[in-house]
Amino acid sequence: MHDTISVPELTRDPTVSYPLAAFQVRTLRAITVAAALLATSSISQAQTAQPLPPPDPTPEQGLALANRLCVNCHLTSTPTTGTVPAGSPTFAAIANKPDQSAERLIGMMIQPHKPMPDIQLTRDEILNLVAYIGSLRAPTLAPLSKPGTNDPIMKAPRPAKT
Repeated sequence: MHDTISVPELTRDPTVSYPLAAFQVRTLRAITVAAALLATSSISQAQTAQPLPPPDPTPEQGLALANRLCVNCHLTSTPTTGTVPAGSPTFAAIANKPDQSAERLIGMMIQPHKPMPDIQLTRDEILNLVAYIGSLRAPTLAPLSKPGTNDPIMKAPRPAKT
């Protein structure tokens, strides 16, 4: 049989302040410095994380987009050479309608009509296409006005570029 020996529990007196070992002091300092750096980094990132506004629409970007998405149905550039389905107007013809407006173009792109396919365009893509089509207007016609603030496309927030 074994005799059992009782060992008193080691307890610390809560009223006594015990010194920390050197490694504990270094560890606490490292944790404090890391927490301070992390907090500073998070604050500076939050301040600089504001997305830059996308660039203004340009006819050049609109032409590139038109050449990629619209050439199967429309003649997109001048001079107008090539073949397209019957009844599809050229971009120059669209631009030179006397009553044409940026708002009307935007509406046609947001809710296309038959036989125009429903191509899901972003706000910036629509504005670039409008800028390009507007650049095709004859000098004798008034230029397309910039889209107004009442347009649904203009009210939609621009997504941040990633």
